[in-house]
Amino acid sequence: VRVAPSPADPQGPLEDIGRVGAGLLESLVRDGERLGVAWGETMWAVGRHLRHTTRVGVDLIELKGGVPLQSKRTREYETMSLFCDAFNAHPRTLHLPVYVEHVETMSALERERHVQAVLQLGREVTTAAFTVGPIAPDATLFSLDYFTQDERDHLLEHAAGDICSRFYDDEGRV
Repeated sequence: VRVAPSPADPQGPLEDIGRVGAGLLESLVRDGERLGVAWGETMWAVGRHLRHTTRVGVDLIELKGGVPLQSKRTREYETMSLFCDAFNAHPRTLHLPVYVEHVETMSALERERHVQAVLQLGREVTTAAFTVGPIAPDATLFSLDYFTQDERDHLLEHAAGDICSRFYDDEGRV
């Protein structure tokens, strides 16, 4: 566990968490690591605070798609780039939306060789860097226009949080 100070500046916690998270990752990532990374404002803050290291053979695996439906930035590409630069890593990206509307679409995407390869690497990560997101009307996932109002209302009523854009309830069930 690492604890970041709680400054008076509203932007301060994000920067402090980014700095502390970056220091932790710098101490954990080793040569040959398969590092899984999720995107979001906090992970982007971590990436901005990472220092360049002399790691060799690090693969950086994107743990979730992130192509938004609208112009709001998810910082997906910037985060991946910052992590790659810091650890001399090779990026393995999922150029997909984080959510799709139809099971048939997801099934078709999962049959694609590139997608299969990245998903398999995701199963093999040795270290994963992600955040636990809140359930609130202003949460990033709710502002990306992935959900209808009914879906948002359902999540606000039943979900306790999200990890890698997978929602879970108070009992930890997806």
